[in-house]
Amino acid sequence: MLTVDGMEIDEAALRSETEILHLIYHRNRNQFKRTKWWTQFSILHRRCWQLVELVETARDSDKLKSIVHFLNKKLIPSAYRSFHNVLAQGQFVTLGLAIIALLARIRHLLRPSDMNKKLTASMIETKMDVDVETTTPSSAGDVRALDMGETISRNEITKPVKSEAKRSKKRTSTDADDSVSSSKKKKKPKKKAKNEIDDIFGI
Repeated sequence: MLTVDGMEIDEAALRSETEILHLIYHRNRNQFKRTKWWTQFSILHRRCWQLVELVETARDSDKLKSIVHFLNKKLIPSAYRSFHNVLAQGQFVTLGLAIIALLARIRHLLRPSDMNKKLTASMIETKMDVDVETTTPSSAGDVRALDMGETISRNEITKPVKSEAKRSKKRTSTDADDSVSSSKKKKKPKKKAKNEIDDIFGI
């Protein structure tokens, strides 16, 4: 840990994040070097390497403070807005999430230690409040107010079904009788009307 102007900078964590930053820079430089957000990313890459060298050698504290101040006050806020456009476009969502997460991690490492402590304490308090709210049992009035439905016996369910089945059988039987009677009526031959020619031949 290196303390600089009230900040405790973790050298190993800063180098690790900077190396990941360098890998993204080396892999995507040819594809995105003409985009607007790449300018902010290139500056961030260069400044982080300068910061790592100064932290590891522990020299020129004034320059180190100026770089940290530049990153916290100017570069990181503007870079966040630029990186967010990568997500907004929707074509490179994975890359956008990676560089925003990396930027947040660098911002956390360069944040003053007292701010980190306050942020951690507030996060713990909010988590405890959420746990209390979720584990608190509901009152008896709330339980009674719930609609529990009505109990129905099996007899009430089966009776209408039987009656419907009987009705359907009656309907089918009556329909069958009607069809049989109508067919019988149709089969009866019709008597031909006699005319004068039939009288002549004695029919």
